[in-house]
Amino acid sequence: AEQRTWPELAQQFRGHARELHRESGEPTASLSWEHLQRIAAGKVIRPHPSTARVLQRQFGRPIGALLGPPEPQHVTRSHVSVAERVGREPPSQGPVYIHDIHDTVTGAQRETVRSSLTAMRAMSHAFQVADRRVGGGKLYGTVVRYLANEVAPEILGIGRGVSAAEIFSAAASLTEIAGWMAHDGGSDSQAKHHFERAFRLASAVDNSALSANACASMSHLATQFNSARDAVRIADAGLVRARDTEGVSRLRARLFAMRARGFALDGQSRACADSLRVAEEVLEDSREEEAAEWIANFDHGSLASEAALCFQSLGNLGGAEQYALRAIELRDGDHVRSRAFAQLTLAS
Repeated sequence: AEQRTWPELAQQFRGHARELHRESGEPTASLSWEHLQRIAAGKVIRPHPSTARVLQRQFGRPIGALLGPPEPQHVTRSHVSVAERVGREPPSQGPVYIHDIHDTVTGAQRETVRSSLTAMRAMSHAFQVADRRVGGGKLYGTVVRYLANEVAPEILGIGRGVSAAEIFSAAASLTEIAGWMAHDGGSDSQAKHHFERAFRLASAVDNSALSANACASMSHLATQFNSARDAVRIADAGLVRARDTEGVSRLRARLFAMRARGFALDGQSRACADSLRVAEEVLEDSREEEAAEWIANFDHGSLASEAALCFQSLGNLGGAEQYALRAIELRDGDHVRSRAFAQLTLAS
C-alpha cells in the first residue's frame, strides 16, 4: 500500500468531509493531523460522530473495525516486519516516512509486555536506519514522543514479565538516540540532557557497556563545545567502564577515537596519534566479536571520519584529506549523512 504522511492523510480527510457535506448536508468535519495521529494511536476511543462517519468513508471500514483490536494475521507481522523493511530498502526506493515509524509504534501497542521489549529493539533499529539516511533531526520529535508515550510507562510497569535491567537498558539506548537526533538538529543543550540521562539509566542497572557507550557520545559532544580536557576525561571514564565487559571492542575503539579527538583539540599530536593507533588495533581485533546489545556500531569508516577531524584540528590538512577520502570510500550509499560529513571535512 502507498505510504502517506499524517498531513497528507488529514488533507484527504478534509476532502471526504466536503464530499459528505455536499451529498447529505452533513456538517463539515475538521480534523488536524495531530488529532488523526492520536486516533490512530488508540488515544481517542470515541471520536465525534461526524468525524467517525468521514473516517469510515475515507478508509472504507466501519469505525468499530478501524478502532478495534487488530485481526490475528496483522498482529503476527507487527512492528518487527516494518522495521526490517525500513532497514533493508535502499535509499533509491524513497524516503523513510514518519508513517513508517508510526506503524511500528502502533504495532508495538498491540503486543504483550514481553514483546514490548522486542518493539523497542525494532524501533531502535528503525530510528538508526532513518538517522543514517536522512539525519536524525527530522525524527527528533517522533523519538521523544515514543520515549514519553511508550517507554516511560514500561519503566513504571516493571515486574510484568521483563526485568528492570532489560527495560532500563532499552530506555537508555533510545534516550541516547534522541540525544544524537537533537545534536543533528542543532540543539546541543538538549543532546547533553539526553546523553546524561542515558548514562544514568544504564548506570542504574549496572550496564557497563551501555554507560560506556553514553560516555562516547558525551565525549563527542565535549569536542563540539571545544572542551578538550572534558572530551579526554569522559572517554577515559568510558574505557574504565568497558574494561572487563564482553562484546565492546568496537566501543573501546570508538572511545579511543574520542580520546584522540580531545588530544587533537588540545594540540597534542603525539597523544592523538597514539590513541588513533590503539583504536585501529582494537578495531582489527573485533572482527569476529559479537557486539553487546544496544551498542552503537563503529567501523573503519567511522574511525577514518574521526581521524580526518583529528588531523583537521591539528592543522594537518594533508592527513585530514587522506582520511576524509578513506571515509567516503568506505561509506556505501546507505550512509548518506556520514558521507556528507566526510565530504564537508574534505571541502574545508
